[in-house]
Amino acid sequence: MSGLPPPSPTSPFPPAFGSGGPTTWEENEPASSFAHRCLFIVSCLAAGLLVAVPAGWLWIRLADPPAPTLERDRIDLGELTLDHISAITLWFFVVGLVAGLSLGVVAGLLGRRHGVVTVVAVVLMCTAAALTSAWCGEHWFGPDDPVDFVALLTGDETQLEGRQVGDQLASDVSLATGMAYLGWPVGGMIGVLGAVAGWPRNRQNPRRGPVLG
Repeated sequence: MSGLPPPSPTSPFPPAFGSGGPTTWEENEPASSFAHRCLFIVSCLAAGLLVAVPAGWLWIRLADPPAPTLERDRIDLGELTLDHISAITLWFFVVGLVAGLSLGVVAGLLGRRHGVVTVVAVVLMCTAAALTSAWCGEHWFGPDDPVDFVALLTGDETQLEGRQVGDQLASDVSLATGMAYLGWPVGGMIGVLGAVAGWPRNRQNPRRGPVLG
């Protein structure tokens, strides 16, 4: 016997841990219907595509594709230029990570009614945004007549066809590895999981029955 009086049913304080009383956190929100979940997914996809366009522009501005000058029918890339070529892929990952994180947090806060559907929506949103951002950066905001320096280093002289001495050759902004696309979904998952951690809990522990035996 503990000698302590049982908690009052009208008490604003929950019963102590292990007392066997019910512990409930209620969320006074309507249940999510199938139509609401579909609308939420579509809204997330639209938001991802919308954010992907300025993200593609920011990626190209930060990456700053190198544009060395063609001299004597050859091109001297140099160590700094090679570093800039590598930075193109790195900046895409960084921009995607930050943008995906922001989208994941917002979707997680707005989609708590939809449960696991919110996580699925964030993955789809960030995947679509990654592909769109790469396409916009390469075709809309990238150089008009780029040169694939990686192919040029391997001896592909066709990259210099139609070029003249003194021309500036802007680097192609295509990604060197598909791993760079993971920045968007990784950031999105971190963001949505952080938002999920703040969701209200709805849990009820039934009162334990008498022990038989």
